Amino acid sequence: MRKWKLNKITGPLFSIVLVLLIGVVIMLVVGYDPIYAYGQLIRGGFGTKLNFGTTLEKITPVLLSGLAFVIGMKGDFFNMGVEGQMTLAAVTTAWLGVELFGKMPAALVVIICFAASTGVAMLYALIPALLKAFLNANEICTTILLNYVATLFSTYLCLYPLYGGAGVQQTAKLDSSLLLKYILPPSRANVGIFIAFFAVIAFAFFFKRTRAGFFIQATGENAAYAESIGVKTKQSVIAAVVMSGAVAGLAGVIEVLGVHGRFVNAFAGNIPLYGMLAALISNGSFLSMTIYSTLIGVLQAGSLGMERFTGLSEELINILISMFILFVMMDMKLGKGKKKQKPVKDKTEGGEKA
Repeated sequence: MRKWKLNKITGPLFSIVLVLLIGVVIMLVVGYDPIYAYGQLIRGGFGTKLNFGTTLEKITPVLLSGLAFVIGMKGDFFNMGVEGQMTLAAVTTAWLGVELFGKMPAALVVIICFAASTGVAMLYALIPALLKAFLNANEICTTILLNYVATLFSTYLCLYPLYGGAGVQQTAKLDSSLLLKYILPPSRANVGIFIAFFAVIAFAFFFKRTRAGFFIQATGENAAYAESIGVKTKQSVIAAVVMSGAVAGLAGVIEVLGVHGRFVNAFAGNIPLYGMLAALISNGSFLSMTIYSTLIGVLQAGSLGMERFTGLSEELINILISMFILFVMMDMKLGKGKKKQKPVKDKTEGGEKA
């Protein structure tokens, strides 16, 4: 058991080293100096106040989307709809920010944006949750299809009724009094990073220490057993998915109020994908998911500096991130196989003494 737990730490570290070595080979093949490139990668993530702020900016949405996936996984629900839930919350925030500004204090507008937008994301997540709980509909299919609905609807909104001009697919800019406080100007790092870490801690406590959290986890691990001890499994699944949607919505609100200052079409990019991957390789662990999300955010920010000073495309970093995830998943699979192999006890008298 101790060996297996140690492998949970050394496995990812070995994967990181292996991926970095593969990156060295790729750079040498295409004619770049890997030492200089990796130096610029580190400098791009931490070298200056602006770079470090950009790193925090990149970590925040990946961490929240990863948290949303983990919460869904606890209830045995693979929430592929994080992108749609995040997008609808973001466009709701942009609309409310414009409509309510000047009609009430700015602080109250911000509170309403957070509450209403996360509420919209929760309601949107409720659709696949009900389909899963009562009709046993495949959540991967329903959430992916609902992503299309959300993204296409938000595209319509920012091109027509909420169009902000300037020939770009975006809404009008929000007033500066509505934006979240920057913590490392001139970067766009904001207090959203603290909200994200607080959310991780709060949900880790919820699942570890509360009765409702236990019921959701019991449902996710073995629904038949959970029902046998009196757990209402349908309600547990719905609760997990709605909470997952709320966290995804929170990520969308922070991106609008903390980073862009408006809704920008297709702003999500690879954020939900990276969050999902961090959740998967963490195997539902809040601490591991936080570590992997942070690593992905660092690599994303560092790749910008590496591209600027070396000419290497940031796509190389995307390749390395994908390979790292692949290696970690392989290591997890092998580790689980070893864990299941129980040692055979020698029941002879000599074996007992040994």
